[in-house]
Amino acid sequence: ALPAALAAPSLPPTAFLALLQRLRRERRRVALVDCRNRYEWIYGRFEGALCPDTRAFSEFPRWLARARPQLEQAD
Repeated sequence: ALPAALAAPSLPPTAFLALLQRLRRERRRVALVDCRNRYEWIYGRFEGALCPDTRAFSEFPRWLARARPQLEQAD
């Protein structure tokens, strides 16, 4: 398990949306990555989110390692 000191805060949906909108207004670079697996993504996703197209969350670190250079360069 991830130590609590390293975990991101939990946000209710309305606060999460407000945060994304504020960051976009401030023209901050934000990459929203929906880490749910392919099956879960079929049933719902965040608008504009990237989908790693993984079968299990355990594949996400490998996907992130490959995608990080592109994510860091994206506007």
